[in-house]
Amino acid sequence: MRVLFFLFICSITLFSDELYSELASQERLQSRLRISYEQLPLPQKESMGMIGTHVDFFPFESFKPLYMGLGFYSSLSGKEGGFFAYGYSLGVRYPLTERLYLDTGAYLGGGAGDYIGFDGGGTVLHSHAAVEYEIDNISLVCGVARTDFPGSSADPKDATDIHPYIGVNIQSGIWYESEGAKSAAAKRFDGLLSDLRITPAVIYYDIDAKSVKRADKFAPGARIQKNFPLLGIQLDKFITDDLFVSFEGYGALSSAAGYAALHAGIGYDMKLSDALVWESKFVAGSAGDSRIDTGGGLILQPLTGLRYVISPGWSLKGLAGRTYAPTGLFSATTYEFGLSWQAKTPDTKGGNYLFESEIFELKHWSMSPSIKLYAPYNSSHKPTPQESKEQVGLVGITFAAPLYEWLDLVASTHWAATGNVGEYAEGMMGARVLTPHMSPLKIRLYIDGEIGAGAGDGINQSGGYIAQLLAGAKLPITKRTALSLAYGKMKGSGGDFSADTAMLSIDISMGLLKRR
Repeated sequence: MRVLFFLFICSITLFSDELYSELASQERLQSRLRISYEQLPLPQKESMGMIGTHVDFFPFESFKPLYMGLGFYSSLSGKEGGFFAYGYSLGVRYPLTERLYLDTGAYLGGGAGDYIGFDGGGTVLHSHAAVEYEIDNISLVCGVARTDFPGSSADPKDATDIHPYIGVNIQSGIWYESEGAKSAAAKRFDGLLSDLRITPAVIYYDIDAKSVKRADKFAPGARIQKNFPLLGIQLDKFITDDLFVSFEGYGALSSAAGYAALHAGIGYDMKLSDALVWESKFVAGSAGDSRIDTGGGLILQPLTGLRYVISPGWSLKGLAGRTYAPTGLFSATTYEFGLSWQAKTPDTKGGNYLFESEIFELKHWSMSPSIKLYAPYNSSHKPTPQESKEQVGLVGITFAAPLYEWLDLVASTHWAATGNVGEYAEGMMGARVLTPHMSPLKIRLYIDGEIGAGAGDGINQSGGYIAQLLAGAKLPITKRTALSLAYGKMKGSGGDFSADTAMLSIDISMGLLKRR
């Protein structure tokens, strides 16, 4: 559940039709993929290996070193397999020399949950200071990090630590329309193109005939786990015509609420005919929840199978293989099915360029980091423990793709950060209806309806399905950003949890530029 929609919802923002026919000059917004690894001491005199995966953006022309981002922390070694946290980053990447940078920043997240070392409210704080050495588009990182789990039931001195970390950063970018005089300086793009492939996918685990649940969480008679499917998204970036790197995120659909997986790896496509491709890949990553024993969280997954090309840009695939947790009990025969969209995108580090609309098109979408508040209220049934307690604060993100000027497809994911329900996470999809811009401030009113799934820590345990209806207003701040405030109701299936809902978001307009 924890990454069920984080990457999957990106797909709806990229498959919608182009809203505007003419392309203005486009500029590259600097971004990067930031990956780190660190060892955290646990209260039981053990340790957890934690991997961080972040996407950072550098949106401010007036102060280019400042970045904002979002990302995950998850367990990779130790006994905390299934530890996940999602949140936001803010930092500065300051140049010391041509290749050497000083990187400092802070992270606020929600998650953690019902785990051996840090159960409790779910707030995760992380700060870092590091030296970064850049080689082309890749940087090597070494620094010091501090972690805090203020909602944990552990002793405060055990929930805070300072330790070294290492990492690697990969520079990238997102296209957006140039403003003002900058468009006059644009030059016609004649650079290289590279393939990007996006695949909404389903994975099915046929679990080996053995107990795979944690002995310290379940009695022996309750440790058999049913087979279960996962839903997610794969982002493949091609290095050559055949070789690609893959980034993947999944959440369980049933029988394993709370199970999630983040993968990264490498794959190869061998063309057998115009319509048939033999695909093989090997991915590794972090997976689990507080019940299924994946040890420290590391999983390995080799897969191979066939891809059928339906038409240029679209294909279907079916793969089979195995999933292993080297330090845990979990293992399964694995089947993967997906529908892929593939396009050639401009491959350039930065700059201001002109693109001919007959050759290129821009797919519009937006992302909105948000803070959401649930104020629970008692309904006609007997209140659950959570309904009798405090408000729940969540952090999350919403993605939107415009179908028309007045209608967006939307999808969101939010994770508990306060309220002592740290294991709770949710993902929803729906639609948003908007009014035209209203003078003089160009405010737009909207109604947003979504339905999805939520699970963890006693909230929405009866089936896990939730629905949300919000009314809100968007106030433009700049050409590419807006402030959004919404209020409404949410309700869980079976009447387990209902709440008044308030949400504050910053809407950021983005674009995916591709060759027609």
